[in-house]
Amino acid sequence: MNEIVKKFAGWIFLAAGAGLVIWSIYSSFNIFLGKKESPQLFKTEMAQPGAQCPQAAQSEPGQQAQPMQEEVKSIVEGQVAEQIRKVIPPEFITKILNLTSWSIFVAILIFAGGQIAGIGIRLLKVQ
Repeated sequence: MNEIVKKFAGWIFLAAGAGLVIWSIYSSFNIFLGKKESPQLFKTEMAQPGAQCPQAAQSEPGQQAQPMQEEVKSIVEGQVAEQIRKVIPPEFITKILNLTSWSIFVAILIFAGGQIAGIGIRLLKVQ
């Protein structure tokens, strides 16, 4: 009776491990083909349209105005940031981070599925 239980458990572990590996690969296949969205661990927050503009910030009448050098520096920084956003959009970086995290998770699942299937094979070999 003990041998039958070990064989049954071995088949269960083998099927569970193989199922985990197959599901992981199938899900990744669908995500990388674009049929399904990857899990969103990272999200891009959109900035307010007028929040980045240094000219929009007006000094109050009683305060001193910024020195010209600092104003020019803030304008240049804003322009450089805008050009970088045009070359590498924040959504692209977020998508790459989400796909990378999914790939790491799937690698862990495939490794775990292999280990579970290995336990099942060892149980099947016991006589």
